Amino acid sequence: MLSSKDEKPSDIVKSLIIKYLEKFGCCTVKDIFYLARNNGFELKLEHVRYHLESLEAHGNIKRTKIARNNVYYLTRREEHIRFTLSQIEDKIIRILSKGLLFHRAEITNEIESNFRVGRGVVYLILKKLTFKGEISYLFGLSYNGKKFCLYFLTENKKELEKQIIRVKKYVLAKRLVFPNEKAVDELVFFDENGIWKDLKIIHLDVQDFKNILFHLSYLGEVNQIYFVQGYPFAVPGHASQLESIIKKINLNVDDNG
Repeated sequence: MLSSKDEKPSDIVKSLIIKYLEKFGCCTVKDIFYLARNNGFELKLEHVRYHLESLEAHGNIKRTKIARNNVYYLTRREEHIRFTLSQIEDKIIRILSKGLLFHRAEITNEIESNFRVGRGVVYLILKKLTFKGEISYLFGLSYNGKKFCLYFLTENKKELEKQIIRVKKYVLAKRLVFPNEKAVDELVFFDENGIWKDLKIIHLDVQDFKNILFHLSYLGEVNQIYFVQGYPFAVPGHASQLESIIKKINLNVDDNG
């Protein structure tokens, strides 16, 4: 894929790097590596790093450090890139101020819809803001069992901890809940005085509710039921009971034709 009658393989790689930096503004080494691989170019990570260093030595590109990692951009766009990176930091803070808890993908998708930067750059800015103490994160567990980060403003930590306890109590009371808007519209549970309240009254929206459930799943406080439509969450043990019931129902259906 890298062979050409007119160009050396190294020239093709360098042209590819320039093309990606033109399109995305700034990228990490891994951003360029994955972009190339997704477009059919079989490169190794060390090759990408080598050619980036070569382009930097010739003055075509520059790099800056974000969270102790290199981010590359075209030399002629330096002022614009530095301004963009500052804007992204501000944008992330504004995103997190809209709720309590956000999946990293939710943040990345919104940034990518407003700024042209590599996905790895967004992750590094999140790390930078975490180092500075402006934001924090918890772990969540996806439906396929993978760990991921959920971010929040550090100043909201106490409120988030309170809501996590409330959601945990709610799941224990209901035994099974659905993390979708229709279900949340119908959610009610009791406050400290034993009075039942609508979930929206305590300012917990659908996204926060779902992400708290992902966090509780990581902690082992709830189980995700991937074999039921709507992907509900249940108290430990309830999922296996439900799966057993569904299997019996399916067996009966098969036996009855």
